[in-house]
Amino acid sequence: IRRDLAEELDYTREAAQQQRFAELCAGEPWLFPAVHPELSTRTVLVSDWVTGDDLQQVRASWSPRARSDMAFELVRLFSRTVLGAGLFHADPHEGNYRFQAGDGGRGQVVLYDFGSTFALSERERLVLLRLVRAGTDLGGDDPLRLLVALGFDAELLAPLAPKLPALLSLLLLPYRQRTQFDLSDWDLGARVGDVLGDDRWNFRIAAPARLLFLMRAWQGLIHQLRALDRPVSWTIPASAGIVQ
Repeated sequence: IRRDLAEELDYTREAAQQQRFAELCAGEPWLFPAVHPELSTRTVLVSDWVTGDDLQQVRASWSPRARSDMAFELVRLFSRTVLGAGLFHADPHEGNYRFQAGDGGRGQVVLYDFGSTFALSERERLVLLRLVRAGTDLGGDDPLRLLVALGFDAELLAPLAPKLPALLSLLLLPYRQRTQFDLSDWDLGARVGDVLGDDRWNFRIAAPARLLFLMRAWQGLIHQLRALDRPVSWTIPASAGIVQ
């Protein structure tokens, strides 16, 4: 957290990250305002002025179909950046997102404020992909081994090993379902408690501090999807640019 605060105050770094995201996602319906480096310094960041509807406006006035499209794009954005590139926006509060209607075509997600971004190592990215595969019954990997490879404390996690397959299956339920997933059917908190029981705090304590940023991005995505109130497919298409 101390390192992240220092990085957020460096607008030269933020400008570089904003440009990097734009290049990474070129051609996608995700808009990152263009930076003007000739006007920017370490303490001043100048970018294009881009507007759109906030999350509450989208929920109140957009059609169900348009909200579904934006929900799908948010899932694609998360998968493409986290699983595909290992680089993601780690400050997903509502003020950093706007949405532009498509005028009969494809709408766009607008993303601001790249002061808090996080890069996974290639090993971490690949382990996350393995976890998704294990949680969707597409691989035979051992969940304990994968979580330890991701940075979990092996000694703290080992006593929970018999519970990990069910836990992983539950946490990754949106990816497991091959049809549109409705978050109202998840009830994640209560069901995690049912799986882990008194061990739920041991699981959290075993997690590495680096996962704080990933969990923040994940919780932001879930919050946005709940606000849009539309079921959406989490299936990762082959064209998503995610390689293993």
